[in-house]
Amino acid sequence: MEDIVGKYSERICHQLASEGMITKEDIPLCAYNLQVFIERTIVFAFIFMISAFRGYLIEVVVFVISFASIRKYSGGYHCKSFLGCLFVSVITIVLSVPMVAFFKSYVFLYWGVLIVSSLIIIKTGSLGDPESDLTEEDRKMVRRFGRLLCTLMLSLALLTFNMYPMQHLSFYIGTGVIQVSIYLIIAIILHKEDSHYEEIYEQSDS
Repeated sequence: MEDIVGKYSERICHQLASEGMITKEDIPLCAYNLQVFIERTIVFAFIFMISAFRGYLIEVVVFVISFASIRKYSGGYHCKSFLGCLFVSVITIVLSVPMVAFFKSYVFLYWGVLIVSSLIIIKTGSLGDPESDLTEEDRKMVRRFGRLLCTLMLSLALLTFNMYPMQHLSFYIGTGVIQVSIYLIIAIILHKEDSHYEEIYEQSDS
């Protein structure tokens, strides 16, 4: 599947280059960005179709906004293949519903886990790809965005929790934050001996 999307993306970009819309030097970058866009579109379309079928579309949209907005900057564990990403994404969404049901029964535990998860994200800031071309200044900005979005989602979870008609959405917002912290912890454990990640983690305090 990943090869099919990659070849399709390259074909489109070569066509754009032949029409003079992009240069030949831009083809690799264009193909990569297009491939990422197509793959993410497929993942989200698949997730939202499952959510609509199960009757949790609005709740899952709220969860995805919370989860994806923070994870975009905080990073964490990533699968190496598109199918792996699709599988893990679906499992993440599917697990969010029973997690919310559990936390609704144990509200104090929910807030305890949410606060600890938020502290983990704020402490780490960002655990992005160590092989990326970001400068140290760019990394600092990414960490600030990750921390800011985490704080924002925590505030929204608290706000909606105190608004009775929207109280159930608080749990989906908070569960998104909690799952981001889980992926950060997994990445730290799996890459604890990776010098690149150690360097990024040490710099997260800045």
